[in-house]
Amino acid sequence: MVRRGPSGNRLIPIELKRGTRVGPYGLRGLNSFLETFRRRAPFGVVLYGGDDITRLSERVVLVPVTRAV
Repeated sequence: MVRRGPSGNRLIPIELKRGTRVGPYGLRGLNSFLETFRRRAPFGVVLYGGDDITRLSERVVLVPVTRAV
């Protein structure tokens, strides 16, 4: 899923993962999107089944799905 930022120029890719752990292999699509839209998508969000908000990399943040609703 991709959301537009408030100005409409920025893109915020959001990926949903079922598991409680997310590895780099499972983020290939998100990382590819971030690279392709480097200027318009400064970061991406992964909603997952875990408990902690975690910065996975410089441009990817893991957020528990229970905190995003």
